[in-house]
Amino acid sequence: MAEDTTITDALETAAIGPKTVEIDGRRATARDISEYVAADRYQKGVAAAKNGMTGIRAFKIIPPGAG
Repeated sequence: MAEDTTITDALETAAIGPKTVEIDGRRATARDISEYVAADRYQKGVAAAKNGMTGIRAFKIIPPGAG
């Protein structure tokens, strides 16, 4: 049974491994690392959007009796 790999795991593997491999006349080329980085940022952005917390809130505080 194969384990699910995350984009972060694939990024770490791609950073360590070779870009191109050739065995018995067959060649395999890995994806560019920038594609993994973009996918990782996208997934983290989606997770942050689902969180429901906003980044910065601006509001005006008016103490009672000061108006």
